[in-house]
Amino acid sequence: MAYCLLCMSGMWHEKATLPIEKGGMALNNAVYVSLTAFACSIAASMKELAKVFPDWIKIGSDGKLVNVVCHKSPDVTDQIVDFANEYRLLAPQGPFKEGDDLLAVMKSIEAIGTRRGATTVQGVLYSYLIEEEANRLLETVKRKANETRDHTSYAKVKWRNWFSLMNLDSGAWLTAGLSSKLFVMSNDEFISAVCRRNTVQDPRVPKYTSALSRESYDLFQCGCDGGAQPKAIDPFGYHLVGCKIGANAIRLHDQVVVLVAKLFRSLRLEAIVEPIRLFAEVSPNSENQRPDILIRNPRGFGRSIILDVAITGIDGQSRPTEEFPDRHLQVRYDQKIAKYGHLADRSGFQLIPAVFSHTGQIHTAFKDFIREQIRQKIVAFESQAKSSKIKSVLKYSSLVWGQFVTQTVIFHLFGISKYSYHTS
Repeated sequence: MAYCLLCMSGMWHEKATLPIEKGGMALNNAVYVSLTAFACSIAASMKELAKVFPDWIKIGSDGKLVNVVCHKSPDVTDQIVDFANEYRLLAPQGPFKEGDDLLAVMKSIEAIGTRRGATTVQGVLYSYLIEEEANRLLETVKRKANETRDHTSYAKVKWRNWFSLMNLDSGAWLTAGLSSKLFVMSNDEFISAVCRRNTVQDPRVPKYTSALSRESYDLFQCGCDGGAQPKAIDPFGYHLVGCKIGANAIRLHDQVVVLVAKLFRSLRLEAIVEPIRLFAEVSPNSENQRPDILIRNPRGFGRSIILDVAITGIDGQSRPTEEFPDRHLQVRYDQKIAKYGHLADRSGFQLIPAVFSHTGQIHTAFKDFIREQIRQKIVAFESQAKSSKIKSVLKYSSLVWGQFVTQTVIFHLFGISKYSYHTS
């Protein structure tokens, strides 16, 4: 992780300080912390200061601030007012208004209380700043992604993947906590995952440098689409996630199918992988149509569920602009419904496509189904379903998904090093 942080500057550093659900790494922004520190410390000390300087600060019988004589401490007054003005420029929707004096600023801080999950007043003020920063970066990244017309350029890959990581699902693995040793990432896997998370160049991915490299540029392009339109391998590792060479795309799909089946089996449900002859009665010619998973008697449903897993890239024609960042998920979902929907319905099943993206996005329909099954299982065995337990299972699933994607990249890199490319 230190390597990735050293590589970050400017917008990348700002992105790392965003909350995980906003695409960041939840690192503290030292500038924003220091900006709010002095004013919050003065506000927290008002009652004690009033005892020592009663002619400067007056506290009412209810313990609330009544008055502050600004000219008694002009240096403190100027610093607090300057803070409020700078804060208002960064977060116009914050608690401070234009023209606020020391008393108005202190009363605004006093009125904030503890809200929005923060445990301190400073935490609330910090959250306003981070929220504004996230909105600004979101619009900037969307604009840069839309401005870049060439879908194969590094700029398009960088901005589109960055934008696709700004959601609730893609970074949930970072907060999964302790897990089985089976799912602990190696150092290389963790570096690769964090590099893709922050759109930082992965040191393991071979790169072409015209001034230093003796190899042909063609060696650093991929012919996974048959060679008709060779694709440049981006230095972040995104192409390697869905590359078809060496059956990597199939390998990732099969791993996800096994993961999903294990998840539902852990919920005490019968999950059958690749069931055969499901549609034989309604369509005798459907012997080769085998959905990925059959779940018998899921809780809260009147009939069995068919799950068909799809893993889609984010740079296809189904997502021409960034106005609808989940459109590629919906297109893949509709394709699965068109393929199996009528057969499943006529056979007495309900089809729920399980659609994932290379950046960890999950289609809403499948996510809602998982959440409901987790809730039903907890209710059945513990009588009360706590939201924290449901979230922990979803985070664990994200952790395993993130490791599978990273293992696919690392596995493919060994293939590149051994068979296709020169990395020395």
